[in-house]
Amino acid sequence: MMQAAKYEKDGRLLTQPGGTLDVGNDVRAFLAAFESGRLVVAHAYASQQVAAIRDIVARGRQAGLPLRTPAEHVDTSVIADIYKIFGGVQSTNRIQTIISGSQAKSMLENLIREGVAAGANDVFIRRAPDAGRVSMKIDGYATRFLSNLQLTAEHADQVHRAAFELAGGKGSYEGLLPQNARVSRKEGTSSLVLPDGLDEIRFNWISTHDGREMAMRFFRSGGVIGDDPLPALALPKDAVETLRSLIRRRQGVLYTTGGMGHGKSTLLYALAEEILIRGGRKVHEIADPCERHIPGVVQHNVNAQAGTEDHDSLVGQIFAAVLRHAADVIILQECRSGAMAARIQEAALSNHLILATLHAASEDGALSRLRNLGLSRESGLYEPTAWAGIVSQRLIPTLCECAIRLSDVSEVGERNRLKATLGSADLTAVRVRRREGCDLCRRGPQLMDRLGLKGRTPVISIMVPDQRILDLHQNGHPRSEIIRHWVASQGGVPLATRALQKVLRGEVALEYVEDMVIEGNLTTETISQAYGGDIALMSSHLEDF
Repeated sequence: MMQAAKYEKDGRLLTQPGGTLDVGNDVRAFLAAFESGRLVVAHAYASQQVAAIRDIVARGRQAGLPLRTPAEHVDTSVIADIYKIFGGVQSTNRIQTIISGSQAKSMLENLIREGVAAGANDVFIRRAPDAGRVSMKIDGYATRFLSNLQLTAEHADQVHRAAFELAGGKGSYEGLLPQNARVSRKEGTSSLVLPDGLDEIRFNWISTHDGREMAMRFFRSGGVIGDDPLPALALPKDAVETLRSLIRRRQGVLYTTGGMGHGKSTLLYALAEEILIRGGRKVHEIADPCERHIPGVVQHNVNAQAGTEDHDSLVGQIFAAVLRHAADVIILQECRSGAMAARIQEAALSNHLILATLHAASEDGALSRLRNLGLSRESGLYEPTAWAGIVSQRLIPTLCECAIRLSDVSEVGERNRLKATLGSADLTAVRVRRREGCDLCRRGPQLMDRLGLKGRTPVISIMVPDQRILDLHQNGHPRSEIIRHWVASQGGVPLATRALQKVLRGEVALEYVEDMVIEGNLTTETISQAYGGDIALMSSHLEDF
């Protein structure tokens, strides 16, 4: 009750039974308004509560009692204590533990709108024993639990249930095994209202040690980017020119590699659009599901055709059928197995251009990944005509204009690491994030850990596996020899070096390059890993940048 006692100086409790702004017990469970104008609201935040808050504010103004907004957010227990102390009420109803299906649907739609407005790719709703907690993933980074979107444990469970039913889930979302479902605007089979610009939501439910979590992944509207799809992705000019030359090839596989959420699929779609603009080739896509509708591409949703078939077997059948439909270019999202990788290599050797995604840590790491999947010389792994290229990409948070020059801050850790590794490099333009942000980059108090940033910028590196690279890899030569040949013969630039160039230009902060590319503090040893551990090669190459 100590937290509630601090409101003693705020005068009468207007929302108590029989008060000036009397409300029902359902509203009294999450809202309290005082004569001073203070408005106190419980964290739980659903659309019907928003409406009630607006109604109270309007009634207060009509009565000459302007209530202060935004409201002060507290725990539900504090609201109950307020009424015990000031309202003469010994107990209040907790926020209703049982709500109607329409109310749960409204809660779900409100969470979806909040996620879209924040620019999230994923929204997570966790049902823990004591509460429902909401978090998001924005620009590749996970937020903390968001206090303004907190739910009760019961409401979180009912939102899970509503989503499962609205998405047409089969079985039970409460089981130990993960469950999947989706809602698509195109199919129009659900009453769930998707905000403008959102084409599809994929849902997944998984058990946790103390409850359950539901993940919602958002797929936004897309289509042709314009006459210049690749430059529209903010790729550097040399990368655009290289990629355009690679997709002119009539056969070979072009893999895009990187972690989840780093733009692999987006890049493939831009490459497909470039091919369509040039014309003359038939393009098919196989995906689970297709993330974006592109006019001119024949698209095949694997999950829309799924029955009792094994996923890999079904993809293989569709792939074989697409070849019989005279496809010139095939987009595959993504290569998951040795059997699929073998089919890709075979098609790449028979006058087809294959664009596919692959999870690999580096340019040459894609070769090791495919070998680990079972590919060999016999299956075309080391045949140069089967290759168009390997692209490694990361999306790194871009600094806002409010960022501070490194020379103007007292923290010397980053400065020392840059000087120790890059020697005489000019650090004049290097900047660090202003953590309090500015009016340009603020998106709300729940995203304080993202202030000082605005969007993401691509860092990209491209390797074309030629005969020498493939021979070195097949014969088990040190990785440094592969990198040395790549640098010398193709002008290759490792991803880490590309990222450090952006640091020196003041576009991104070193901390994010260390997190997402180097995966550790910047030192001579860590950066040399991009060069296969060859410090001499690294030092001579970095001098050019």
